[in-house]
Amino acid sequence: MKVGIVGCGFISNSHVRAWRSVGSRVLAVTDIVEDKAREFARRHSVPYYFQSLEDMLDNVELDVLSVTVPPQAHKRVTLEAVRRGVNVFIEKPLVLKYSDAVEVIGEARSRGVKLGVTANYLFTPTMVKARELVKKGVIGDLKRVDVIVYAPEDVILSGGSGWVKSLPGGVFGEVLPHPIYLLQSLIGRLDLISVSSSKISRSTWQRWDELHVLLRGERGLGRIVISYNARHFDIYMIIEGAKGFILVNPIGKIIAKLDSTWKYLRNIFSFKHYAMLWLDYILERVPRDPFIENIKMFKNHVEKDSPYVFSYDDMLNQVKVYEEILNSLEQY
Repeated sequence: MKVGIVGCGFISNSHVRAWRSVGSRVLAVTDIVEDKAREFARRHSVPYYFQSLEDMLDNVELDVLSVTVPPQAHKRVTLEAVRRGVNVFIEKPLVLKYSDAVEVIGEARSRGVKLGVTANYLFTPTMVKARELVKKGVIGDLKRVDVIVYAPEDVILSGGSGWVKSLPGGVFGEVLPHPIYLLQSLIGRLDLISVSSSKISRSTWQRWDELHVLLRGERGLGRIVISYNARHFDIYMIIEGAKGFILVNPIGKIIAKLDSTWKYLRNIFSFKHYAMLWLDYILERVPRDPFIENIKMFKNHVEKDSPYVFSYDDMLNQVKVYEEILNSLEQY
C-alpha cells in the first residue's frame, strides 16, 4: 500500500512508523512550510516531499492519505483526496461540523473510497479486554458508562498553543473525541441530554476548564467529565451493568471487575483479568501498540474490505455529538 502524509508536525512521526510497521510504503509528505516537509522526508527517508497537497496528489500515485494537519483543515484536505479516489485516514476529529461530515462521507460513499479516523484508546489491551467482558455479559445488561478525563492544568495556564487555541471549545475541542468514541463503542449511538461547564483555574485564554456532559445511548446512559485542573493526563471509565461494574483505565494501568454489592470478599479477585492480561502481554498475545493496531485495521479495511471499527453512521454520530457539546459551551 502506497501512503502519503499531509502535515509534518509531531504526530506525523507516529504515522510514518505505524504505516511501515504494517508493511506499507510511505512515498511522499507535504507541508505548507516547505523546509519542514524537506527535513521530515530526509529524517524518515521518504522519497518525495511537496509544499502543497495538490502537487503531491498530481505527482505521486497513492492508495491512502494520512491526515495530520490541524482539525480546522481536515475537511479541505480530505475532500481533495477523496475526489481523486484516494482513501483517507484522519487524526481525530474527522471534521468539526456535522454538515461537513455529511459532505465528506457523502463524497467518500459516492466515489467508493474509504475513510478512517484515529481511535487509539479502543485498541489498548485494557480497553480491548473491557469490551470483551461487556460483550460476554460478565456484568449483565449495561446501565451506564462514565468516562473521566484528567488533563494537566499547565496546558491552560500556558499562553495557548496555536491551532488548539482557535478550536471550538479550545482544549475541550482537542480532547473531546476520545470520550465520545469510547462511550459510543459501548452504549451505541449517542444523543445529547445536557452540558455544563465551569472555570476554576487562572487561565487567561481558556474560557472553561471543567466540563460535564450527559448523554443517552442505545444501551444505557453515558457521562463525560473532563477536568483541566489535574497534575497529569489520565482517563478512567466506570462501566455499570446489572450484575456489577468494570473499572478500566484505557491508557493501560488497570482493569477490574467488581461485584455490584462492592463487598470486600466478593471483590478479592477483582483484578484477575488484569493479571491475565499482563501474562498475555508478556507472551505477546495482545497488541502492544494501539496506534499500529488502528492503522492495521484500516489497512485491512481498504485492501480486504474487512470491517472497520466505525461505520460511516458511527462517524456522523460522533461529529454530531461533538459539535452539539461545543455549541452548548458557547451558552456559558
